Amino acid sequence: MKKVFYDSWVARMVLYFSKCHTIVLFGFVFSKLKKEEMTQRVRNHECVHVRQWFETTALVGNIILALVLVFNISAWWLLLSGVAYYIWYVVEWMIKGINYTIMYDEWECKMETPYKSISFEREARVAENDSNYLENSNYFAWLKEL
Repeated sequence: MKKVFYDSWVARMVLYFSKCHTIVLFGFVFSKLKKEEMTQRVRNHECVHVRQWFETTALVGNIILALVLVFNISAWWLLLSGVAYYIWYVVEWMIKGINYTIMYDEWECKMETPYKSISFEREARVAENDSNYLENSNYFAWLKEL
């Protein structure tokens, strides 16, 4: 697995108001849990998020690099590639949330419902029980979950 920081103060700070106990930040996994408390299921889930982060970062980075080379825009735009995963995540969550409120007339739409339908989360949940998921799946498999 990628680098995991167990019992992390970063996780405690970032997830202070959240029920979540583990988060992926820029390709690293930070968890409030101790190493012996984290299940293999959670490790599999977070490994998928790490790969998703690398995929979106590489994709957006290459697109921005092409724009830098072709249109001579500032190379500072490449910094955007590191946060592209999080931008996509939040935008998709907002769109799904609006969709749930319009389609199902749930003005008190639970935050959980759009969260569970985010393509990144759907792929990660599929992989939770399969320790070999990353070896056997295709890159950008989360796009099928859109």
